[in-house]
Amino acid sequence: MSAAPLDVVAQPRDADRTAHRRAGEGRVGEGADGGDADEALRRLAGDLRAEVNRLAYHLRAPATRSGITPTRLAALAALAHAEAGLRAGDLAARMGISPASTSRLIELLVGAGWAARTRDPQDARAVLLTLTDLGRHAIEDLRRDNVAGLAANLSTLGPDERAVLAAAIPLLRALSERLLAAGSDAAGPGT
Repeated sequence: MSAAPLDVVAQPRDADRTAHRRAGEGRVGEGADGGDADEALRRLAGDLRAEVNRLAYHLRAPATRSGITPTRLAALAALAHAEAGLRAGDLAARMGISPASTSRLIELLVGAGWAARTRDPQDARAVLLTLTDLGRHAIEDLRRDNVAGLAANLSTLGPDERAVLAAAIPLLRALSERLLAAGSDAAGPGT
């Protein structure tokens, strides 16, 4: 699976640069004008959500062009992180989808050859869903292509900009882990 380089990091327009400078004035928690901390945090949360979603959209695009929908990609990623496999209910919980949707999704994954059903060694009555070699190769190819495309876009940034992104990664990871631990409703509706 070869994907074209992702156009993830676009050059900001002059208006965007001005808005980012204004938003960056003052410290978060004080507001740009020293005003309401809650408003500054809501603005930061809204901006972060919007940009993370835009980036995620562009990172999923090669998978979609390959016939792997965002839902299928999320299921493959969940299975890739669960070496021993997942029961249908566990997959549904991780993805935040209904059991009926999970059943249809499992049929699609198994039908495409990306996943297989196996008996749970801990409970012979239960079935685990595991990645097949084809599924593992599909997700590895997509990840490799995504990383290469994103790296090409990151190479257009200056060293200071790349350092800012590198410094943000542990913060984003901690935020993500906190939200996952708290459950899917922790980030609020529409997330």
